[in-house]
Amino acid sequence: MKGLDFLATQTDFTAMSYVKMFIALGAAGIFGLSIMMLYRLYHRPNETYDLSISRSFPIITPAVTM
Repeated sequence: MKGLDFLATQTDFTAMSYVKMFIALGAAGIFGLSIMMLYRLYHRPNETYDLSISRSFPIITPAVTM
């Protein structure tokens, strides 16, 4: 519980600026693209390949970040 109390008192969520928000969204987008590339790279040829899964990673990661 001490960790949660420390986090609650030391974190100022109202200080989130637009610059920080766009940096976080950009990093999430890059992370989603890298997950998509890794999924396509390491996908086994004998499995059924569904492109909608790999295409959804760059969309899901910024949405979860928000």
